[in-house]
Amino acid sequence: MATDRVINKVLITEEAEFDYEIMFGRQIPKADIKQESETYIDNRIGKGNLQGYYIRAKYYDETADQMLMLFFYKGKKLCRMQLWELVGICQAAAWDEELEESGRIRAWLTSKLNPQESIDWVLNLREAERRGVMGGMPTYRLIGLSREAENAIYNGTDTEILERLSHIQRKGGDWSGYRKYLPRRRKIGKSNKRP
Repeated sequence: MATDRVINKVLITEEAEFDYEIMFGRQIPKADIKQESETYIDNRIGKGNLQGYYIRAKYYDETADQMLMLFFYKGKKLCRMQLWELVGICQAAAWDEELEESGRIRAWLTSKLNPQESIDWVLNLREAERRGVMGGMPTYRLIGLSREAENAIYNGTDTEILERLSHIQRKGGDWSGYRKYLPRRRKIGKSNKRP
């Protein structure tokens, strides 16, 4: 029973395109690099020399008349197709074994042009609601607090809120300790006198 042959496909990332454009000031010859890289990977797999998830290969660019070093990471496997991502390009003379072993090459290859935020979108949504950006703040007003204290609650950071409201406690539906922020007000009551 013969084993199915794996088809190797190369994807050129934005970072690799950027590297090439910075070096030579023109568009990367995608078709040539993809064809040569796929042939190279097929040959290495056929000889049994390819193991792991990382490949480094030399490529002679005829248009630039330069020897380049191409860096590939193993991507997803879809049925019989194995994807390889070209993540970086540099001049072959610039590559050094010491840079590879120290981790500088890996740090360069794993860096992104447009890094995504590390904060989850749910946390961003909750923060926007808390700050009132999306109109999701409650419509009730905190009775018994000064405008400054209310602004600290609605618009301030967590440390500002803790600093402003550390002495206020909720007891039986009333805010206690708010007299620090509000001056004493006279209560206006109904009088039985008619004018």
